[in-house]
Amino acid sequence: RDRFPETLDAVSAFGRTEQALSATIVATAKATPMLLIIDDLQWADALSRAVIAALTKLPDTGHVCVLVTCRLEDLNGELLELSRAPNAVRFDVLPLAREDTKELIAGMLARDDPSEDLVTLITARAKGNPFFVAEYLQAAVNTGQLKRDALGGWMMAGESISLPDTPAALLELRVHDLDEKCRDVLEMAAVLGRSFPRQLLRWRKESASVAEEIEELIFRGILVEEGARVLRFSHDKLREASYAGIPADKRRALHAAAALAMKADIPDDAVALAGQASSHATPAALERAALLAYHHREAGEVREHFRYARLAGELASDVGAHLQAQVMLREALELLRSHPDLVANAREEADLWGRYGAVLETVGDVDVGVPALERGL
Repeated sequence: RDRFPETLDAVSAFGRTEQALSATIVATAKATPMLLIIDDLQWADALSRAVIAALTKLPDTGHVCVLVTCRLEDLNGELLELSRAPNAVRFDVLPLAREDTKELIAGMLARDDPSEDLVTLITARAKGNPFFVAEYLQAAVNTGQLKRDALGGWMMAGESISLPDTPAALLELRVHDLDEKCRDVLEMAAVLGRSFPRQLLRWRKESASVAEEIEELIFRGILVEEGARVLRFSHDKLREASYAGIPADKRRALHAAAALAMKADIPDDAVALAGQASSHATPAALERAALLAYHHREAGEVREHFRYARLAGELASDVGAHLQAQVMLREALELLRSHPDLVANAREEADLWGRYGAVLETVGDVDVGVPALERGL
């Protein structure tokens, strides 16, 4: 009995893991200085954020520096509090000024004296975003408005240069001449998200082979490979622009197709379903359930949306991701409020409220958690 202690509950396991990771980082940093870099903190999981928060509160972390990046528009709630921690130093990366843009253009063109007209135009169009500075330069090259001189340097092909007025129109240049099948693959990729398993692009019978289309999108710098099985967009802006350009009806249909493709790739009987979550709770199962809830929501499929939102909430609770559990269970309950026939009986609804109340109490929201628990009685 002493050698095999009782299994910890989800909350205790989460806390124990957080403490162990924090202590390991601190111990390692005391022996060897450490720089820990986390990009796009807004997409980090709950445990990663908890470990970073714990490090900011420790009195002696040794020689460890944690560098994180986060979009300013996503800096709210928990992330904003983290940036205000006593040991945290916040740096806001402001848009590039004209001179910064000029220096970037000069470096990319390997010229000390880029055209002032070109600098002025790109400064106005890119609005200080380095990604769009590079995109506008690439567009100028692709359209023949920038060309090599006799010494191999870049120069303007004419007296003036014409580029799209908006970043959205600029990104459209990357894809405007794609054939129909390749554009369909791009749109499905945009629906699937920032990164996704390659095989999910085979979502239709006639899409049995999309290798050529994938290679074309990689060649154009839209998609990149992460190993043999995963693809991702080279930049979030490319995915966002591609997604925004999909007509609403087609977007709903693609989300429904994405859900079907995910279920075909990993059938439901391979993971936990509602009512069985506690014995099969894993981060992978949680991620799958949350993605399916998202796709069914965007497809307008209420019953399946509810099913997977509830499952994701239960799985999140069981793996200790309580903030995500709160969001997913609330989503399921909001659906139930407008569609009471989603559950078979009052007991099933009460169980859902009870689970939601327990999660709220765990995250410290007692004022809402107690009434929710009472509804679960």
